Amino acid sequence: MSASSLIRPQSESDTPKVESVRPRAAISPTGQYVMVFAFDLDLESVLLLKKPETHKNPLFAGKWTAPGGHVEIGELWMEAAAREFEEETGILISADELTGVLAFWCNCDPTERHHTVAVYAIKLNEEVLDDYLGSDDEPLDRFNVSWLGLTRDEFMWTTGPLVSMCIERLKQPLARTEGQSAKDQAKKSTKGKEG
Repeated sequence: MSASSLIRPQSESDTPKVESVRPRAAISPTGQYVMVFAFDLDLESVLLLKKPETHKNPLFAGKWTAPGGHVEIGELWMEAAAREFEEETGILISADELTGVLAFWCNCDPTERHHTVAVYAIKLNEEVLDDYLGSDDEPLDRFNVSWLGLTRDEFMWTTGPLVSMCIERLKQPLARTEGQSAKDQAKKSTKGKEG
C-alpha cells in the first residue's frame, strides 16, 4: 500500500477528485473560518495558496496564506478544515488527521464585524503534497519554511508566525490525542453568525 493510498480514496468511485474550486460565500454564515497548513514529513516545506487580487479583504488580496475558508452551519471546525482543504487543493484528507494548533478571535476584515479562526496543521508525504490542483484565481505552491520567517510582501502578515506555531506543535510528541475524532471536538457551529 502506497503512502498516498492512505490519503486518497482507493478508487475513483469512492470519492471523485475535486476538479475545480467551488464558488465561495462572501461572508461566513457562522462567523467562523478554518485554515490548514500542510507540511512535508520533515517540516521543511509548506503548501500555500495565493488569494486573488480582488479578494474582499484587502489584507489577503494577492497574498500567500494557508488553504481554508468558512465553517458551515452545523459543521465541526475539523470537518470544515478537511472539506475546505480538499476544495482548494484537490487533496483528500480526514478530519482525524488534523492537528489543532490555535483558535483566535479576529477583527481584521473590514467586510465583517468579527470572526473566529481555527488553525490546523498536517504532515503529508511529498507525492501527496505535489498532487495539488489549485486554480487560476487561487494558485498553490510549496514554499521552504525558512523563507517565511522574513518579512515578505507576498505573504499574508500572519503566515510566518502561524507556520512557526504549526511546526512547533507538530514536533511535539503528543501533538494530538490518539483516537481523537472530529465528533469529540467540543466546538460546533450550531447557529448562524451573531450580529
